[in-house]
Amino acid sequence: NVNSSAPFVLVTGINGFVASWITLGLLQQGYRVRGTARNIADASKTTHLVDMATQYHGYIEFIEADLLMDAGWDTAVADCEYIIHTACPVPSVEPADPNEVIKPAVEGTKRVFQAISRRQIPPLRVLITSSGTTMAFGTSCDNKVFSDEDWTCTNSSKYPIGSYPLAKTLAEKAAWAFVAALPIQKRFELVSINPTFAVGPLLSNQDCTSASIFRKILLSQIPGLANMVFDMVSVVDIAKAHLAALTHPQAAGKRFLIHSTQITMQQIAQVMKDEFSSHGYTPTNLLVPDWILRAVALSGDLEVKIIVPVLGVCRQMDPKNMRQVLCLQTRQDLDAKGLVLEMVYSAIYWGIIPDRSRDKTLTNTYKVPYFDLSVGTPTGSSSSGSNGDVDASESVRMQLQELQRKVSHLEGLLLSNKDTNGLREKETNMWKMITVTVLLALLA
Repeated sequence: NVNSSAPFVLVTGINGFVASWITLGLLQQGYRVRGTARNIADASKTTHLVDMATQYHGYIEFIEADLLMDAGWDTAVADCEYIIHTACPVPSVEPADPNEVIKPAVEGTKRVFQAISRRQIPPLRVLITSSGTTMAFGTSCDNKVFSDEDWTCTNSSKYPIGSYPLAKTLAEKAAWAFVAALPIQKRFELVSINPTFAVGPLLSNQDCTSASIFRKILLSQIPGLANMVFDMVSVVDIAKAHLAALTHPQAAGKRFLIHSTQITMQQIAQVMKDEFSSHGYTPTNLLVPDWILRAVALSGDLEVKIIVPVLGVCRQMDPKNMRQVLCLQTRQDLDAKGLVLEMVYSAIYWGIIPDRSRDKTLTNTYKVPYFDLSVGTPTGSSSSGSNGDVDASESVRMQLQELQRKVSHLEGLLLSNKDTNGLREKETNMWKMITVTVLLALLA
């Protein structure tokens, strides 16, 4: 039942929290999916993805590839019309050596992009899953509203940043610089998606950074709470943003901050206490002064050191491009407290947080939520169901724009390749691709 003409999308680091949700959306919309993981022999990392493909009668395959090794990447990027690069380490503690995070983030991005540049025909578009931390760190937050145009300052002595925002900023800058330096015939469209702290339902029993933080608070695995604010957004909104930016004609060359709401660590603990104290949980509730945490970090505690740069910081963030270009709004059904509870209930269900309720009531009564991630129909594929964000006429218009963009892309490659050998063969193959694309659009 798989549509062999549907666009092929590569998702790097496909078993991650955000990447799994992106994959779900791709399969819902009829894309064929290829994913990379460091160890595809470990079925526990990919079983939930295979189950998704089965549920939506979709196609999925896996390639083993590591950000720090060359092997596998040429195969991974081959024949994919679209590439979504999500793979990046997310530390739960500040590493003793920042390069433990920076090296795979930056070198891994370059390695993926180098493999893409070796292709004879570039992909239509590449998305890099960056971070909101690349826009709003390393500078004063006073009277400042951060948006898509802002960049984190990586060398501020007054406002030092941790290894993760540094790694993400350097990796994203490396991506933009790489594409800008390519010869025109090798160049491809680049888009960066920059979400803040990702929360939401889990799709498997694999742990992630946000679930780990919530677990430590709920189980009192940390002695106290820090004076810090979480800028956060639902993983559902992050996935929708990726799907929309994949083909939106005006998304190319832009950065998209994906942000919804804020909540303090103390508020998170209070929400958990109100909701789960009757089920045998006693969340951490002691607020630790900033000066104590700074002293603990100086003593060498890497788990505390990672939060020191954000102590007492409250940022104002405006995701203008998300609203104005992609025409997306974040979820309105849940506020910040609701988003926290949604993730905690999910983590209990999947066993990431132990169920302390009587007779496992929390696990047994949990209903796995369904989300329609549709944002339009991919060119060359068919999908059923309603479209919550784009009406039928708008969907057709976007498909026609995408078709025109593909044809222009291929025509540009023809013109740029006139000084290379084998021109006649390349022209023939290019026009065959254009003809097939047009025919598929007319038959759809």
